[in-house]
Amino acid sequence: MFKVGSAAFLRHGGFPPQQDDHDKKFADRLAQVQFWDAASVGRAYRELTKLPFLEATWDRFVHRGHKADNLKAVVTLAFHKHAMEEGKNPVNVPGDYPLALLTLAGNLSPMGEAALRQSLPPEHDNNATPNAFTQYLALPHRHQLAALIHLAQGGAHAPSSPACANANNAAAKAYAAAAKEFANHLFCADLAEDTRRRGADAELACGLAHWHGGRAAPAVMAYLSALDTFTALALPEPAARAGEALNTIAAAVAMQGDTQALLEALAKLGATAKEFETLVCLYDAAGRRSLAKTAYFYARRAYELREEDEAAKRAFVHADALDLAGAASERIARAAEKTAGRRASTGGPPVPLEAGYSEAPDARVERSTQQAAKQGAGRPLPPPAAGVG
Repeated sequence: MFKVGSAAFLRHGGFPPQQDDHDKKFADRLAQVQFWDAASVGRAYRELTKLPFLEATWDRFVHRGHKADNLKAVVTLAFHKHAMEEGKNPVNVPGDYPLALLTLAGNLSPMGEAALRQSLPPEHDNNATPNAFTQYLALPHRHQLAALIHLAQGGAHAPSSPACANANNAAAKAYAAAAKEFANHLFCADLAEDTRRRGADAELACGLAHWHGGRAAPAVMAYLSALDTFTALALPEPAARAGEALNTIAAAVAMQGDTQALLEALAKLGATAKEFETLVCLYDAAGRRSLAKTAYFYARRAYELREEDEAAKRAFVHADALDLAGAASERIARAAEKTAGRRASTGGPPVPLEAGYSEAPDARVERSTQQAAKQGAGRPLPPPAAGVG
């Protein structure tokens, strides 16, 4: 006799071993489907959504919503799983695939969530006993389902709490795992791209939660990850939002005099040389050349730790180039000030800067950190709390 919540119960997916005969019948009927034939798909779909044993199985895992809707969600995902395994286009499968995921995610019982966790790595491997989730849902679908549950958990916590940030980070990782699986299957390219984007959105939410809580370093790591994904997907608008958030954090941390501590914390969190170089580009483009040079130092150090000597030398040269450009910009700015002063003393009209000099980005570098922080006004980030960790 299987008891609710027992290890044996979960190990068998919430149903006794004799259920295997019914599962085989389900699989055999699914194997007869001709995915190119909408009529064949439709007939099998209607038959399989009316099986009493399927309702008895999933009743243990789904404790909210309408039974008919929950069963359709399971069968829809089972059809997509079979199509994926056979390399077939699931375009003729009835039911709404995203809605099927949302239905199950919103209606799973605690036992269902436990069984889902057991169906995912690292708890589940190729030698593990199958359960209802491995039987009816493909691995990327299970990862997507887990991501939706993590997002819901994040929404239940205070927006600035570590729990909220961690839940969104877990969702991002689940989406990334799903995208990796989708990339290995035919007819799943759009799903892979959409899932990567959703993972990056979750990283944005993770970064915002950390920043709300005054945890600048993990916020930067989350925003860097999101920026990298959005850039790879050629999505300029969300990439710009991630970049603006990183610049706002940089200005606020600089105003507190904590830039060095932030970069050191990023290094301890495992920031890569590429990520430090991303910060260099952002800081330089925003006219914060001294911050860019400091970030280059950490990029060079990260390369040296990986024994990538040529890349480390390149970072060193680029940091020196920033120094030279900064010195040139200072000379231009001082010359412009002297010219304006001479004009004023002789009563002549002031010469606009652009008339005699082209303002290099570094002409803005020496603005006060208070003014730099004001440049982040209106961006969706609050003032930082104390600390960068």
